[in-house]
Amino acid sequence: MSQKQTSSDGITITVMAPTGIELASIDASSQMNDVNLQGVSSARTSVSSQMDDVDVNDIDLSNATLELSVEMGEAALGGDEVQSGTVARGTGEKVIEASAEMGDVTVTAL
Repeated sequence: MSQKQTSSDGITITVMAPTGIELASIDASSQMNDVNLQGVSSARTSVSSQMDDVDVNDIDLSNATLELSVEMGEAALGGDEVQSGTVARGTGEKVIEASAEMGDVTVTAL
């Protein structure tokens, strides 16, 4: 698995792991740029941005507890606008925290 992201100021962060591996945890944050996480699996994922958007895409949400938080933006889950809060699906084994202080949070499943 290879994940490559480029921010608006040209900074690129690439995360690489063998295909099929599940990471114990992921913590990705930014103060002034978007944070995009796509197709990465972990037991606990925390993604946040203080002044821009957070996108978490192509992940398995069948057994996840989602903790979505926005202060001055909108939260969307699977294309539908939702309120900040906690959503549990299935057994809720995996925990996904996604937050933005001054941006939107979007989470979509596989």
